[in-house]
Formats: sequence, C-alpha cells, structure tokens
Amino acid sequence: EAPANPLAPQVAEQITPPAAVEPAEGRAAGGSNPARGSWIVRPGDSLWGIAAADLGARALPTDAAAVAQEWPRWYAANRAVVGADPHLIHPGQELQPPPEGVHR
Repeated sequence: EAPANPLAPQVAEQITPPAAVEPAEGRAAGGSNPARGSWIVRPGDSLWGIAAADLGARALPTDAAAVAQEWPRWYAANRAVVGADPHLIHPGQELQPPPEGVHR
C-alpha cells in the first residue's frame, strides 16, 4: 500500500447523523414530553438529537431527511436562547418546540 500523498487535497470527513436518539434520563421516549412541552438541555444534547426525539412517531429515527428539516425549525424557534451558533447549546437552556404543522 502506497503512503498517503501529503500534497493531495484533504477531504472533509462526512458527518453521519445518529441513527437513533436515546431519550435523556427522565424523559419520555420519542419526545421531550407527551405534550410537546419545553426541553431542558442536558449534557450531550444537540438540536439534531432534540428534533429527532421530538419527531418520534412522526418520523422513523433513521429518517435523516426529516430530522434535517426539523432541527433548523428548533433553532429558529429558540434563536434568542441559543444565540448565533446553532451547534452550541448549553445544559440548562430551556427550548420551546417549533409550531406544529409547519414542517414538510
């Protein structure tokens, strides 16, 4: 096997979204709570994971396209709390779900 060419362009590693999201301890499976109440961010949470958990029965956990459409809605609904970087949420932040019926 030939050694890697140090002059070859570097290809960014493709990020694969999680296939399934484990609900945080004390949360109902498939969403923040059965009534779609607020979500208190815990260590390890991400907008992707929160959106996937909230979609629950409305989308298969492996339906990356549905989650890809949903997490920006969570960000838009909570931009004042999250700030300018949607990839940086902090434990203790209280996020509100986006309005029903707007996605897809």
